[in-house]
Amino acid sequence: MNLEKINPNKIKGIILAGGLGTRLAPLTDNTNKHLLPVNNKPMITYPLETLIRSGIDEILIVTDKESAREFEKVLEPYQSIAMINFVYQPEPFGPAEALLHAKNFAQGYPVCVALGDNIMQYDLEDTVLKFKENPTGAVLFLKETQNPQAYGVAKFENDQLIEIIEKPQNPPSNSVVIGYYLYDSKIFDVCELLYHHNDSEFQITEVNNHYIENSNVTHYEYNGWWIDAGTPTGIEEATRLMNIPIEKSPTPPI
Repeated sequence: MNLEKINPNKIKGIILAGGLGTRLAPLTDNTNKHLLPVNNKPMITYPLETLIRSGIDEILIVTDKESAREFEKVLEPYQSIAMINFVYQPEPFGPAEALLHAKNFAQGYPVCVALGDNIMQYDLEDTVLKFKENPTGAVLFLKETQNPQAYGVAKFENDQLIEIIEKPQNPPSNSVVIGYYLYDSKIFDVCELLYHHNDSEFQITEVNNHYIENSNVTHYEYNGWWIDAGTPTGIEEATRLMNIPIEKSPTPPI
């Protein structure tokens, strides 16, 4: 691959849509959770539309091979506005391990990674455009929530982000990292460096902490609503929020 030919203004999109979906059992006993309906649309379509509206038109879905045909059917209408590709994660070894399967797709470009069960009110176009100008390090989006212990929680020292703690019993703050990330082209080197071959899942938090430790992270407070739709309560809340009329112009995402 000739890196000199890479378009410096291009960012590729990756949606991680694997996993067992245990939080939504028994609904996921026979289907991938990202194909479940949220407000009468498959869950996977929301992060896909967010990436497309953010100016990303080449997107990879990382999922399980058993669900491939249904994913292709559901997403076929989007092929006219974006190039959608698929790759399969043989075993559910965690989201960061799933990300490793996207290395060949990325081809040295920076990437915007989305968790397939995360739904955002507004797109990330402004942040993506800004990242294109200098695609180095990582960009994280934070949001305050009432149950931070369910997520990767931001720890601050003198207003400086110093660590992300995965699902802590005693959260150091109410700010959590939501499931959309911007990474430079070194992301796959980082994943390969950190990847551990054991029984524990390889989490995105481990990757983000590596960038933090190397002083290579920018973070923004996301101003719209955000929902983790990987639980029955999350699906209900996302449906409720999507049916609230917008009475004024949306605030920017950062």
